[in-house]
Amino acid sequence: TTPTKIAASRPPPCYRLSSAQTDEESSGHVLMPGDGEYADCLTKAYAGFHVDPPSVLPHGTHDTITTAFEQMYSAGYFQRDVLAAGNTVSPTFVRRTLVGNTGMTYLYQKLRIFAFPWCDDLTASKSPLRVVKALNDALVERARAVLLEHKDQRVQSDGSCDFNVTLINLMDPMDEALKSDVPLKNETKYGMGPTSVSWHSDSSLQPGSTVGVYHQAYGEGETTDPTWHVGLKTLDLVSPALRVPLATNSTYYMLRDFNKHHHHAVLAGSTKRY
Repeated sequence: TTPTKIAASRPPPCYRLSSAQTDEESSGHVLMPGDGEYADCLTKAYAGFHVDPPSVLPHGTHDTITTAFEQMYSAGYFQRDVLAAGNTVSPTFVRRTLVGNTGMTYLYQKLRIFAFPWCDDLTASKSPLRVVKALNDALVERARAVLLEHKDQRVQSDGSCDFNVTLINLMDPMDEALKSDVPLKNETKYGMGPTSVSWHSDSSLQPGSTVGVYHQAYGEGETTDPTWHVGLKTLDLVSPALRVPLATNSTYYMLRDFNKHHHHAVLAGSTKRY
């Protein structure tokens, strides 16, 4: 089938801090929840970013996913990728695996990885891959609801949220990761500290696709202060960056064209994280 054509969208409006004397000064700041202008900046410059608390999914779902991830870990699904940059190659900071529809692949930084099928005839009935498929289906349904709840007149089409592949990253606690053979690097532009995944936009997507990210941090409770954060920045050179704390078992969505006009990073926390 021919992919649906998505009309080019203009970026969301920029947000300049009221205290900033210049665009450069504004863009060099980082806002967090509780800061005076955080909510206004999020609504204006980061339209399309939405976080679901853990309670949106049934509590039993989280326990089932925990078991599935641990089964996959024990079975050796998670490996570091090796990426080429110029004349050098280096392993990734995180270990990851790809699960999805039969035959699906994912291309990033000139590396193509192949998905373990989550529902073909060779996938055992009690395979943890089928649990990932069930989570994927739940996120598809929820993404459709979020798109309906958060209309954006700036964008002509909602794009696709029919997720057919899931990339699962396994991230070590910050203290361990800093001492590993592939130590984390610090985020230097804003001083956000060590990053498990540095600034990027997701690749290999249909234009305007929504991205859903489910987050589990082991050893953290849903009501405790989270140590893992996602960093967000615009490409407009005016708006401040955001540092968003993520409660374990929460899900965040980057709706429609958010991935086109923003970069995101995963800021390392003190526990193991999927």
